[in-house]
Amino acid sequence: MTTYYAQRVHFSGELSALHLGGCLFQQYIINVAAKTEQNILNFLVLNQAQLRAELYQGLANMVEHDFQLHPAQVGQWIVLPASFRGFPCFMMQAYQDVMAIVWNKGIPDVFLTFTCNMNWQEIIAKLEPNQTASDRPNLVTRVFQMKVKALFKGVAKIGWFAKVIGNIWIREY
Repeated sequence: MTTYYAQRVHFSGELSALHLGGCLFQQYIINVAAKTEQNILNFLVLNQAQLRAELYQGLANMVEHDFQLHPAQVGQWIVLPASFRGFPCFMMQAYQDVMAIVWNKGIPDVFLTFTCNMNWQEIIAKLEPNQTASDRPNLVTRVFQMKVKALFKGVAKIGWFAKVIGNIWIREY
């Protein structure tokens, strides 16, 4: 017979049983992100009339003429807006925005790469015994976001390099 018992540990006033889950906590975060994306997709499916999807006649013409498919063979038309992250339309819009800034302001003078260090003191100080930074992706993300804000403040507002007339930034995971 195995007996399980948990110790109540508090991080700044909150119960941290979730944070002590290790890989289970990471799986929970992935599941929540997947649910969130699925909810966005469900909203888009159920609100096609408000998105005025019937105005995208060019899509129907492409399917009929380019692929020689009948719309009944394809299934239900669902139009994703350009604001849906990761969708090719979103990527094309982001690329066009960047090219417009480059065309208007000129070629960038500074290319800056900023990466997260899992051994930052702010991260290590908040870990429980036997925890690693990979066990607390929420903590790593918060610290990284604080450091990015400080970097942007120094570069854009304080002017560490020079006066900033435009900026483009990309976050990759």
